[in-house]
Amino acid sequence: MPGKDVTFRFWRVGAIFSSALLGASLVLIATTRFGAGVSPDSVRYLTASQKLASGGIVAQLSEISFTAWPPLYPVAISLVQRAGGFEALQVARFLNALFFFATILLFGYLAQAHFGDEPIVFIAGLILVATNHSLLKVSLMAWSDAQFILLTMLFVVALRRVNRNTDRRVLVFMTIMAALAALTRYSGIALLAIGVVVILWHGHAIWPKRLRRAVTFGCVGMMPLGLWMGRNHTIDGTFFGSRSPFSMTIFKALHTSGIHLAIWFLPLAVVAAVMTLIGIGLASRRHEHWRRAKLFASQVNYLLVVVIVYLAMLLVTGLLGGLTYIDDKYLAPAFIPVLLIVLAYIAAQTELLSRYSRPLAVRRVVLLLLSGVIAFSLAITSFHMFSWIQNGIHGYTDASWHRSRTIGYLRKRPKIFKNPVYSNGPDAIRFWLSEPSGVTPDRREVDLSELEENWLPEEAVIIWFENIGRDYLYSVEELNGVSNLCLAVEFDDGAIYEAATESISDQDRISSCE
Repeated sequence: MPGKDVTFRFWRVGAIFSSALLGASLVLIATTRFGAGVSPDSVRYLTASQKLASGGIVAQLSEISFTAWPPLYPVAISLVQRAGGFEALQVARFLNALFFFATILLFGYLAQAHFGDEPIVFIAGLILVATNHSLLKVSLMAWSDAQFILLTMLFVVALRRVNRNTDRRVLVFMTIMAALAALTRYSGIALLAIGVVVILWHGHAIWPKRLRRAVTFGCVGMMPLGLWMGRNHTIDGTFFGSRSPFSMTIFKALHTSGIHLAIWFLPLAVVAAVMTLIGIGLASRRHEHWRRAKLFASQVNYLLVVVIVYLAMLLVTGLLGGLTYIDDKYLAPAFIPVLLIVLAYIAAQTELLSRYSRPLAVRRVVLLLLSGVIAFSLAITSFHMFSWIQNGIHGYTDASWHRSRTIGYLRKRPKIFKNPVYSNGPDAIRFWLSEPSGVTPDRREVDLSELEENWLPEEAVIIWFENIGRDYLYSVEELNGVSNLCLAVEFDDGAIYEAATESISDQDRISSCE
């Protein structure tokens, strides 16, 4: 009935927008008290965006030393700053909520295409995305991840169209999204590889034309990032910024990736496995199960390409880029494609089982199973939401940093920064005090015995934070062995040391040092 179809479509659109509002609201609620989370990477993004907001974007990009990350996220923040005069951290908070909102809308669009006729699976998918702990966590941080995931989803939407029927306008849109994603995170190069594979494999044109389109897509999509890499090489002689040496084995990469994927999808995998066993038992004689499995694979093959190529590229770039582990931050872009595949399979099994059993009974069982999955996901997210609201997000904006006596002391004594300042947390000093400082010696770069007694300039100050946890830096005790340090003031969360040289008069010292 036409009227019933219109009502059903309206109901699905309402559910999509409601879930998107829920997800964006969770981001804003979790960051209301202490703000978005700030990590060392975030400090670089925010500092770059502030510099960009103060001048011309192109001119500033050629001057700032910002090479370890692509530029699109700080550029987006700076444009909003210049338009409204807002603080960079507040802009990041609202932008990430907006990115998450749009990401959920795009998930709903794809969900309608793959399992929109199964209301139980459809609603379960929307709830699982809007309340997923991993997607929320990256959206709560002042990182480029929320923007990257949105661009990836826009790319996937276009990829689905290319998979079905190659259209020039869709190819242009897909190329733009891949290029923007690569300018947001270097791992966006994976989208270029995915696009080439799908155009060559699933294209409907003759082979020479497919090859021409794939080459054009790859070259044009890579061009903006190529220009940025050339700029990086001009600044510091590297294409992707300075990177640590290999620090992760392939076994460790697979192990950590597997653990996170299992945490995400183990409950859903159990549901899918149970339904598969029942389906084989009911439909094996008619070979219906296997025929529908082939049909299902043909419908989600573009999503399989996204997941496989992205994870493969992530492992390669992780090994080459000096990652010590692969966690939610790096795996989050693969979450939605994997979820779409799993839920589409559950929906297909639900429809199949309904043909050989009582449809109402089947859907009641599916509702029960998926309710358990949702309850498990909500329990994890609720636990973390409570912690985020009470203690802040991980990083330099959590409650402990707001209570920091060391930061409070430094705020009242800006004259300290007239001296050369070194710290194990120069990014924390930059974020909280907007002051530059050097980093204390790194044990990976210089041997302690090679540090001369005069490595620390006269009148220098060392600000040491206890909760930074950078074990690769020499401790104060180790540095005192090659320097004459004097403890000026100490707090429960940090301490301040002076270079104990005779050239510093008593009135110039932070406090009396014997």
